Parts: sequence; C-alpha cells; structure tokens
Amino acid sequence: SGYVYLNEIHLAEPITRNGNARKVSGDFELPGLATFGGKHRYVDRAFQTPVTAITNQDNEQNTGYLNLLKPVFLPTSYTFSRQIVNTPNTYLTGNNNLVNLLQQGKVKKEDITAQGLLNVPLIPKTNLNYSRNNIRYELIKREDDKNTYGASTNFSPPLNFFAIPKNISLSYTYITNEIDYDPPYISTADYYNSDERTNNYSVKLNFSPLKDWSVNPSYSLGRVAEKRINLLDPTDSFSYQKSMQQNAEINSNIRIMKWFAPYISYSVNTTENNNINVTTVTKAQE
Repeated sequence: SGYVYLNEIHLAEPITRNGNARKVSGDFELPGLATFGGKHRYVDRAFQTPVTAITNQDNEQNTGYLNLLKPVFLPTSYTFSRQIVNTPNTYLTGNNNLVNLLQQGKVKKEDITAQGLLNVPLIPKTNLNYSRNNIRYELIKREDDKNTYGASTNFSPPLNFFAIPKNISLSYTYITNEIDYDPPYISTADYYNSDERTNNYSVKLNFSPLKDWSVNPSYSLGRVAEKRINLLDPTDSFSYQKSMQQNAEINSNIRIMKWFAPYISYSVNTTENNNINVTTVTKAQE
C-alpha cells in the first residue's frame, strides 16, 4: 500500500477556437407609403458562447419585410425568410434534442408570407392571406413545399329581422403540401412522392331573436386528399381521400334576470381517417 499526493494541476495551453459571426440589419420608412427592412446574420461552426445551444453548425439567416399602406382599399404586408444550416455531424452538436438526423448536411429553408385587407365599398371587408414554406434536405435529397391560401370575412347584414343573422363570419383555406425526392434515391421501397391537398371551410352565424336572447350556430368542414407517386415510375400513382373532419355546434344564452342567464350548448365532431399502410400479420402454426 502507499499514498499518492497531487497538489496542483497546471494547464499548459488553453484550447482555442477561432470563429466568425456577423450581423447587419436596417429599418426604413417612407411616410404615408411604406415601411421596410431586413436583417442578415451568420454564425459559423467554430463560433461559440457560454450559452450556445447548438455547436458544430454553420447558420446563415436572411429576413426582410415590406408593409405597403397604399392603395388605401388594399393595404398589404410581406415577409421573407431564408435560412441555410450546414451540419457536418448531427452527433457533434452538443447535448440537446434540437437537431435530428434529417438535418445532417445542408438544409435550406425559405418562408414567405403575404397579407392584405380588401376594403371596397358595397362588399364586406375581406382578409387575404398567403404563405409558403419550403425546405430542402441535402442528406435524403428531399424537398417539402407547402403553400397556404386563405380568405375570411366578417360582416353584419343591414336588415334588422329576427330570422336574419346579426353577424356572419366566413373563412376558407386551401393548402397544397408536396414532398418530392431527387435521385439518387436512398431507398425506393418505403419512399414515394406525395401531393396533398386540403380544403377547410367554416361559417358562424349570430342570431338575436329577442333582446336578451342570442343563438350562435357554427359549422366547419375539412377534407384532405393525397396522391402518391412511385419514385421510379411517375405514371404509377394513386389518389385517395386521406381524412375528413367536420364540426357542428350551436350555443344559446338568454338573460331572464340580472342574476339568472342560463347558457346551453351542443356540438358534434366527426373525424374520418384512412390508413392505407400495409400491415402483415403472420399466424403461428398450431
């Protein structure tokens, strides 16, 4: 037996890393006409701070916005965002759950939004919306492209009659979601190109038959259809109704006394899903 004494530990040379980061941004205004601006930010894989969540990753971001105040009957606003992330090895990005295997290599992401308010006499004010989300994965040669179109309006009919709604709300959304793979393919057995289309409708009415009595029915319907395309033979495809969801609801409130105003509601929600994935079951021999 024996003893070993260790009095001091000296670090001969500290570990050094030379990283680069830059950022520039600007905001501008044309009084009465528009406001616009943008930002550029870049951080390379060697730049780290004591609070860096993800390491060993190059990250470049570019964003911009534009708000147009003219014409008065259709003011619009736009945003743009592009992000390029290069991750050489997802296993060397720190002790976190923020990076998955699909993000290895270079991933390009673009987001675009556009909004407008149509305000023309004799027709209800209408909100118009558009957005696009596009992601390209270098590792699996995959591109996700999603486009969303939306419109909504809210108006009150001029006639005052108990059978005519006091307020009407309408909305519609159309979504396209495409997933495409580029050759060379990792696998053709479990992968396919897909084209998904979604239609969402909703309507909400507000009736007031009596002074202190309100009745509010509403209905919404969503349908999703998908088309799957064989990677090796684009002519080999099939389409099917992927899912449907509808909701019908009615609620009412009547004020009988200052301290007594009962409220009732009823709703029905229906969901339908079609799972076309093949499942193989093997029966054990007796």
